[in-house]
Amino acid sequence: RDLRDVSVSHYYYVRNTPWHGDYAYLKSCDIREGIAYFIKKRLPEFAHWMRSWRDNRDVSASVMFSYEEMLENVSGMIRKVLDLYELDYTSELIDGMVRGNSFERLKEKQASGLSFFRSGKAGDWANHYDEDLKQLFKSVDNEILVEFGYEDGDRW
Repeated sequence: RDLRDVSVSHYYYVRNTPWHGDYAYLKSCDIREGIAYFIKKRLPEFAHWMRSWRDNRDVSASVMFSYEEMLENVSGMIRKVLDLYELDYTSELIDGMVRGNSFERLKEKQASGLSFFRSGKAGDWANHYDEDLKQLFKSVDNEILVEFGYEDGDRW
């Protein structure tokens, strides 16, 4: 997932999770301060985690795709995973998996306190980043966006 979107999600998630280690700090921050905190304190570890997964995965036993690719073609991504493990499936099975795990369905579960979902939209970061936040992100690790195909360089 685009780490700029993760920065926004992190802020909202932590503010609704009193047991999270960042809660004490972020509970009194506005969204801009929360994003800046993520960039300074969490971006390096998230970027390391993404690179580590990519670099250490067994290519013959895994499928790698982005959250954004999944949003565009959920059924196709499920098929890739099922095909990798040579599992039989029907279109009806995949359609049921997609329906049963849709963002709307998962938000219904949230109402009962079982999960945390906010918008599920890719690219929401653009509604929250100003030029200063963009420059801060770029100064910490713009290369992660290039490596994972979210940007072609630093002109975003």
